Amino acid sequence: MALPRTLRVAILLADVPMPEIVAKHGDYLAMFTHSLRTGAQQLSPSVTVETTGFDVVNDPPQYPVNPSDYDAILITGSKADCYRDLPWIERLVHYVHDTATEHPTLKWLGVCFGHQVIARAFGQATGVSSEGWEIGNVDLKLTDVARQLFNTSRDTMVG
Repeated sequence: MALPRTLRVAILLADVPMPEIVAKHGDYLAMFTHSLRTGAQQLSPSVTVETTGFDVVNDPPQYPVNPSDYDAILITGSKADCYRDLPWIERLVHYVHDTATEHPTLKWLGVCFGHQVIARAFGQATGVSSEGWEIGNVDLKLTDVARQLFNTSRDTMVG
């Protein structure tokens, strides 16, 4: 039997969902907390999840004072474009780079916009897709490296 463990996750809130989504499912902090707790319980009932939300958009922005207090940092999605040079996005990109560099064992999860912020923080190009916005589940074309990474021979997977 596994020992009880608490997983501490900082959630960097990069947006607020539309009012009809909030009314039905709650804000991003509530949604991600629910998903993380449900997943943890299914995988290992001895694991509990504690989340703390940080509003990184509005002034003054909020960030974890001591990132080592957390096991992971999750960056939510946003209606904003990660490649724009808005002050709050620039701060977030620099925070991710500096924090990940200073705390190399800290785990990161970016959802949509958040994933792009992590990529940008480490020098990867982000920009407008020639096929427009992707919302929801879409088929992703796999490269040879991706097929190896995911141990599959398929040409696509749902992302």
